[in-house]
Amino acid sequence: MKKIYAFLFTLLLASGAAAQNPTAYFMEGSTLRSQFNPAFAPLRGYVNIPGLGGLDINVSGNLSIDKILYPRNGKLVTLLDSSVSTADALSGLKADNLLGLDTRVNLIGFGAFTRNHKNFWSFDLNLRTSVSTQFPYELFHFFKTGESAQVRNLGLSSDAYAEAGFNYSFPIGEKFYVGARVKFLVGLARAK
Repeated sequence: MKKIYAFLFTLLLASGAAAQNPTAYFMEGSTLRSQFNPAFAPLRGYVNIPGLGGLDINVSGNLSIDKILYPRNGKLVTLLDSSVSTADALSGLKADNLLGLDTRVNLIGFGAFTRNHKNFWSFDLNLRTSVSTQFPYELFHFFKTGESAQVRNLGLSSDAYAEAGFNYSFPIGEKFYVGARVKFLVGLARAK
């Protein structure tokens, strides 16, 4: 049961971290801006701290947190807890419950303005992973009720690859910037 709580806590933490990522797009001094839109240059050059300079975690799926965690006596419990009725626990689940996790960890990142202080270039090397899971309704029904069930369409797939990106931006006129990003991808692992 502790593993389930740890897993759910990690998902909540990851969704909170992912919520911060799009904000960087609108922050004028953010170094991550140029990865979202190469025309956006930060205010100054930068060197990223490996592993911490750019950490992106995204969680997606068709399961909502309120269908997994339930408040009981001032605590949050999972749908498998005995205080959550079977009808409540299974009512919000779909035939195929999907959950995905995507991460991007910046290994190397740096950028600088050219001598004219208008053109900006940057380079980043990232480790990208993607994990997708599929949990059928019957699996939750089996865990909750203990009744025998035929579980089909249980799935897990994962991809890992390295990404190297080069950005370049330059002004056209006084207030208009144009940018381009070139990426190279190398597959590292795949499992299904």
